[in-house]
Amino acid sequence: MNLMNALPEQFDFYHLGTVNLEPEHTHPISEKLPDDAMAVAFQLSGDVSAALVLHFEKGLDPSIYSEMGNVIASRVATNLSKMENLDILVSPPRLLSEKHWENLSQGHKLTGRTYLHLHRGISIRLHAILINPPQGNTGHA
Repeated sequence: MNLMNALPEQFDFYHLGTVNLEPEHTHPISEKLPDDAMAVAFQLSGDVSAALVLHFEKGLDPSIYSEMGNVIASRVATNLSKMENLDILVSPPRLLSEKHWENLSQGHKLTGRTYLHLHRGISIRLHAILINPPQGNTGHA
């Protein structure tokens, strides 16, 4: 199972524009949170144990991008349910400090894709990162 395949390709973000996954655009993922970024995390639990982290530029409204992360995480859970018949729960958002990001990312497989949020002619780049635990801790019996 590849969690990356469960990321939504695009969606309308209420009255705030559209969000599109950039085609095969990956970005380097560091165990250090970039100085100009904020991050919000969602725990995926149930038949899969993973996390989705959304990095976005400091200065943007964290409540808006927490909700966007919630939409992405919920769609990942829905897509995994449809594609793999898995039962997934999504946690409420958690704003991450640099220390929390380092603890969450250290020693795990990190994969990410970039989204573009388009609203009123402005394009905002966001990074969605999926964190898989080490093999052997991937679900519940």
